[in-house]
Amino acid sequence: MEASLYEPIYLTLISLLSLVTGMRLIISGGNTLAIGEHNRGNSLGPLILCLILAIWIGLRPVSFLFGDTVNYAMVYNAIEPGNLHDYRISSEWLWDIFTYLCRTAGLSVNVYFMLIDLVYILVSFAAVKKFVPTSPWLGTLFLIGALFFFSFGTNGLRNGVACSIVLLIMAYMLEERYVSAVILSLIALSIHRSSALPLGGAILALTVLKNPRYALYGWITCILLSLIAGNYWTELIADIGFDDRLAQYTDTSDENLSTWGSTSSFRWDFLAYSAIPVIYFFYICSRGLRDGWFNTLATTYLVANSFWVLMIRAAFSNRFAYLSWFLIPVIFVYPLCNMKVWKDQNFVAGMLLIAYVSITVIFLSLIW
Repeated sequence: MEASLYEPIYLTLISLLSLVTGMRLIISGGNTLAIGEHNRGNSLGPLILCLILAIWIGLRPVSFLFGDTVNYAMVYNAIEPGNLHDYRISSEWLWDIFTYLCRTAGLSVNVYFMLIDLVYILVSFAAVKKFVPTSPWLGTLFLIGALFFFSFGTNGLRNGVACSIVLLIMAYMLEERYVSAVILSLIALSIHRSSALPLGGAILALTVLKNPRYALYGWITCILLSLIAGNYWTELIADIGFDDRLAQYTDTSDENLSTWGSTSSFRWDFLAYSAIPVIYFFYICSRGLRDGWFNTLATTYLVANSFWVLMIRAAFSNRFAYLSWFLIPVIFVYPLCNMKVWKDQNFVAGMLLIAYVSITVIFLSLIW
């Protein structure tokens, strides 16, 4: 299949699935969704959908239309099988070793990508199923309908895989399965060091920031600091040396901005998108509802997104934004399936799903 067909087919698929599911919820009415009377633990359908998507996306052509897919392919094909002595293994050693073993085993670059996407999508699905065990189908639609879910299965591969693991780690933390959480944390960090940001946010949410309002105050403060100080924070964080990729991402020279197809201006559009789950969370809180899992999701999101706000002028700021954005689909679907928020919750869930996916389709269609 031609590379140019992938995104329109994907957008058409999620549009149809969300429209059909959303209309069924709207027509059904009532609040049965919140008490688990529909799709009780039925995960076979969404699992098959995730498998099909992972294989289809993984076997995509190597094309510049998929961003870093070409760069990953060049690195992969340049590896000399059996020459481990000269192969550079970085601090993100698990990713490097996995790549080397796939190349040594003689796997084509397309099979290599397919294995990566199987991990990315199936781990994400496993995590979502923990957060919404009664409605895995609805959870999956929110997951695959997220704005950058497709992009981080084709472009920011390491970031996508690491964040999917972090989502599962958070579920283990909330279940108090700390040994599993620690093991998976080491795996996530050895794939992409930047996963330390949402991991740190989750730890703060479970310890010193149990009240999400404090995280909200910090987020608002970071917005003001970013507006006032401009690129100061971007350069300061890059100088800390948290990740050597920051030096490239924070270069605001005309040549680099052209290369990344980005801008060094304040991204009001991305900030507005980031504010939607914040407004959604505190609206639900304003109705007198409290839930520890929901609070942890929101606080982790606010902490990670605060970092991005300071880096908002970076040449490729969506890489940092995804360190919080990967939580958005779970933030939206969690209260729909676990908390009685609205009198006619099925209707609201259907409308939210359709609106949520519509934003993704419209936004991607505009930049496609």
